[in-house]
Amino acid sequence: FLLLASCIFILSLKQNDILLANIDKLHFSYRKSIFVWGGLFLALILRMPVWPFHHATTSVWSALKNPLVFLSIHILPLSGIYGFMRCWPLNIPFEISVLTPVFQALCVLTMIFAAFGGYAYTNAGHKLSNYIFVYDLLYLLAVFLPTDVIKLNIAYSVFAFLLITSCLVILQAHMVHESGRSDIGIKGILNHMPRASVAYNLFILAALGLPVSAFFGNNFIIVSEIFNFHLYVGTIVVVCMTLAAISLLQSLYILKDPINIVPPEIKIKDIDFIAFSVVMIVMFMLLLSLIKPLWFVF
Repeated sequence: FLLLASCIFILSLKQNDILLANIDKLHFSYRKSIFVWGGLFLALILRMPVWPFHHATTSVWSALKNPLVFLSIHILPLSGIYGFMRCWPLNIPFEISVLTPVFQALCVLTMIFAAFGGYAYTNAGHKLSNYIFVYDLLYLLAVFLPTDVIKLNIAYSVFAFLLITSCLVILQAHMVHESGRSDIGIKGILNHMPRASVAYNLFILAALGLPVSAFFGNNFIIVSEIFNFHLYVGTIVVVCMTLAAISLLQSLYILKDPINIVPPEIKIKDIDFIAFSVVMIVMFMLLLSLIKPLWFVF
């Protein structure tokens, strides 16, 4: 679908001398329009964890042991969001606009399932996966708003979101590895990892929305725009974001539970100084993004 739609796009843009930014000016026949826009929509939406595929995707994500594989799969929905940002017209084509309310309802329904799904498990991986799904769907709903003013805010927020979740996934992978190697539970393991505990606390606080990165301010703008266009959808989005944040905070409590005391003969390995330095550099990058989102551009 994506290949055929892309070929038609390229030919049409060249024939009409239209830039990609002005894709709204492209006009197709009725059948061609359904094929092109419908194909593009299907090609990009299949990358997203929209109901009814969200549960299977959560199970797969939480079962992954290699953090690099997890991150590569995590980038897939974000690539779909980027595709919509670059190629989807501001005014949805009339031929498929009738499906917009259905699509928005599915996104909101999936977000509700994902927000409550984090409470069905004590596994920190499941809670993080559901948190990621909630924010993926937040960005997807924002991309379909009939405005261009927040596309840059979505890009800034996604950049910070990717850094935060990547570090959380890597730290979780280390904790799971150590709990398996030492044959102990994951509960309370951060009490025996001073460096990992500091890093994990900071990134959890950033994920909760504290003003330490561009993630905070840009999400505020995105949610305000959703409220501006859909009051009820905006209310549900805020409730789901709050539930996902509480679930993530609950996972931090489990990892720092003081009741689970590990015997002194069991040695738990903390993250090394190099890994700790790297995650602290990432946190510093997030702090810079709060001041200037594109801090790396001079």
